[in-house]
Amino acid sequence: SLGYSKELIQKITLSGLVHDVGKSKIDIDILNAPRRLTTEEFEHIRNHVVYGKEICLNSKIVDDDILGGVLFHHERYDGLGYVEGRKGENIPLFGRIISVSDVFDALTSQRVYKKSWNHYKVISHIIQNSQKMFDPEFSSSMIRVFGMYPPGTRVKLNDYRIGTVVASRKDNEMQPIVQ
Repeated sequence: SLGYSKELIQKITLSGLVHDVGKSKIDIDILNAPRRLTTEEFEHIRNHVVYGKEICLNSKIVDDDILGGVLFHHERYDGLGYVEGRKGENIPLFGRIISVSDVFDALTSQRVYKKSWNHYKVISHIIQNSQKMFDPEFSSSMIRVFGMYPPGTRVKLNDYRIGTVVASRKDNEMQPIVQ
């Protein structure tokens, strides 16, 4: 939707696929802990981005853009993220893009320590945090592509029937195509 070249999209895709590879160096009991983490455990998990970059380099993935997605996908647009506290345009492009999709995936997935959110709640969260956590260009683009009600979302129609969103309308994200 942003008009990127096929080559750039392929690189973003690869970065997205490997962005959390560093979690493979985190103890599974910490990753799946059904409790609040200790400060030390949380710091260890935060290091997955550094571990991920190391794993990529050891695997001969040396492209700076791809590595930027791996290392900087937890930076926040307002500068309150980690690993370096980068802000706005100082966060590499791939990091800003992957940040939005990573949060979408995390919030819509059920984990041992949390229930999944419905798509509408996640999209609302992304909208509310545009310019705080997320680059507004990429949060807006995601909503344009998926709509306010992504495919698979169950909705109650104004005549009280229940439907499932099958597609969003490019001209009106608020009125999806419903089955």
